[in-house]
Amino acid sequence: MVEEDKEKEDDEELDIDFSKIKKFFKNLFKEDKEEEKKELKKEIKEVDKELKEDIKEKKEDLKEIKEEEKEIKEIKQDIEDKPSQKELKKAKKDLKELKEDIEEEKDEEDISIDFSKIKGVFKNLGKSLKEKSKEEKAKEDEEEISFDIAKAKTFYTKYNRYIIPILFILIAGFLSVYLRVMPAYLPITDNWAENTVYNSIRSQVRGEINQQYPNLPDTNKNALVEAEFKKILKSQKGPIQQQVDSTSQFFKSHLKNEKGTTYLLAIDPYYWYRYSRNVVEKGTTADIIKEGKPWDNHMLAPLGRGADSNFHIYFEVFLYKISSFFNRDIDLMKVVFYIPVIISLLSVIPTFFIARRMGGNLGGLIAAVMVAIHPTLLGRTAGGFSDTDAYNVFFPLLITWLFLEAFESKNLKNKIFLASLTGFFVGLFSFSWMGWWYIFDFIIASLLFYIIYFTLVHRDQLKKGISHFIFNTPLKNTLLLLIVFIVTSGIFVSMFTGFWNFRTAPMQPLTFTQMKVVGVAKISPNVLTTVAEQNE
Repeated sequence: MVEEDKEKEDDEELDIDFSKIKKFFKNLFKEDKEEEKKELKKEIKEVDKELKEDIKEKKEDLKEIKEEEKEIKEIKQDIEDKPSQKELKKAKKDLKELKEDIEEEKDEEDISIDFSKIKGVFKNLGKSLKEKSKEEKAKEDEEEISFDIAKAKTFYTKYNRYIIPILFILIAGFLSVYLRVMPAYLPITDNWAENTVYNSIRSQVRGEINQQYPNLPDTNKNALVEAEFKKILKSQKGPIQQQVDSTSQFFKSHLKNEKGTTYLLAIDPYYWYRYSRNVVEKGTTADIIKEGKPWDNHMLAPLGRGADSNFHIYFEVFLYKISSFFNRDIDLMKVVFYIPVIISLLSVIPTFFIARRMGGNLGGLIAAVMVAIHPTLLGRTAGGFSDTDAYNVFFPLLITWLFLEAFESKNLKNKIFLASLTGFFVGLFSFSWMGWWYIFDFIIASLLFYIIYFTLVHRDQLKKGISHFIFNTPLKNTLLLLIVFIVTSGIFVSMFTGFWNFRTAPMQPLTFTQMKVVGVAKISPNVLTTVAEQNE
């Protein structure tokens, strides 16, 4: 027992109060800690201040987020009211970016944000996309096809001074070309073929009916023939049509050359075609060079005459050169065939603008259509009628139009330029047709008549003197126009006439003997040898 009591006493002595030890250490370091605490308090105050500022800023950010949520609602409402695929894609992209920004702020500052509303927006967007995807596609297709009337109206208002004239010229031009190119396709052969095949079938049917009913009156036979013909035509429509087509092609083949070009429609076009072919093959219109002169030995046979040369020939060659650049195998006759079509189409343009000055766009359209479809002109300018007749319409119209533009122009430079251009085309007309002078005389007479009229109307100003009357009134520009027109016309007519004479051997009048030779040669070619021997 005594030993146990001793052990207990020892244990009690060993029992140490650690709280006192802690207190001791605390007291020991108390002085050092106080300084640290002061510093910590300062830092805590600063941190607290910063936190308050951050919280304040975050509150402002939250306000902005709420405003953005409100904007999202408005976007959602707009999308629901009038959705479109582009707007939905844009809204989805914006919401996605907004969600990412908010999540970043939440991670940084532990600010709790309710994304349920935003998720709801996406859900609604998804639903609207699914429900209205078909409608959106349909609307987009309609938007692509639809014509913006407002923009079209603005465009028309801005450019109507060009749109209407171009449209009317195209209408008249289409009529001109459509009617004139028909000879190229020979649609008449389809009627010939149909009549030929149908008459052949009727003849066969009539033969059979005559055998069966020889004593039947012709009236009854005709009725039976027509009835049987209609039955055959109905039951064998395909084979009969093939027969018609093949017959039509057979007729066409006899009206075209080996290259499939429709033959020219008259004799004179072949005259010019021969010269054009000579220029392409030989570089000159002449068949031969006789005594240093280009000679045509096909005319006035057997004597021949000087080779001809004019604008029509070189215009045919010019178009052939351009066409052969794109198609080396093109036929010269095919190019020549379409010359009157091109010239007639060009004639529509000056006609429209001449008539437009007096009758507006509608007047110009009517005049252009009249030129395009006039029966007399159409008969002489159809495709294949490649004579100089088309120039007798085109050049006078073009010269008149340019002269009117020069006369009405207020700008002196434009007036001189247009008057000079008018004179140039007078010269070119003289190279195309020997009767060029009538349009020249017509313009001169018109100007002189205007000068007389102007002088009579303003005769009171003549009292101030002739020089004052000329140089201080619009008469000055009219006289200038007259002088420029006469001078330039003289220059270009002389130039082109000189070119004509240079390229052509002068035609000498036939002697009485030569006329007898030409006349007799048509009756008896053997006389040529005798006359030639006598002349030698």
